[in-house]
Amino acid sequence: MPNEIKEPEDPKCYSLLEYLLFKIDRTIAICGLILIALLSMWIGIKLGLAGKDLPESVGSVLSLVVNGLSFYLGVRLGSK
Repeated sequence: MPNEIKEPEDPKCYSLLEYLLFKIDRTIAICGLILIALLSMWIGIKLGLAGKDLPESVGSVLSLVVNGLSFYLGVRLGSK
């Protein structure tokens, strides 16, 4: 029957650990992205200061990581 009245469902109760993991999962992911970008930039700068020329592949990967992180953070911060 389309006009049937449905009883409200009980809300699902989460444990403290589930609730904390649910709330901080994006924060952990963003921190991981930032660490990867900082590590790749640090390695690139370290190689550059040592007088070694960066291969084109390393420069491309470094550029992609930094640009990807910048884009992701820009989208996340701009949507609020």
